[in-house]
Amino acid sequence: MHKHTVMGQMIQMFSRFEFQKAVKAAGTEYHARGTSRNALLSQLWIALIAYLLLSYLKFKSRFKWSIYTLCTILPANLFARRNLWDWLNAPYHEKAFKPPTVQLQLAFG
Repeated sequence: MHKHTVMGQMIQMFSRFEFQKAVKAAGTEYHARGTSRNALLSQLWIALIAYLLLSYLKFKSRFKWSIYTLCTILPANLFARRNLWDWLNAPYHEKAFKPPTVQLQLAFG
């Protein structure tokens, strides 16, 4: 692979040791599913994209998150009926309950 391509630069920047060190710091174990060169490069891209998304969420949030905490808590809260940005900025505040402004009527007969 040529060193002037984006992938070549990414591989140089994240050597296998550095990649495993970053994943271990994030709190997960790295298990290679495929051992071919193409499979490892695909796994590297997926891990880098996931790390980039988590870093972006951490950067945009007003709450002091760590990457590890985001990595563990975020999957459980993705399906909650709460705005993601509100939750990221104030994770321990309950969602304010607003009663409906209009009483619904049942139509009988």
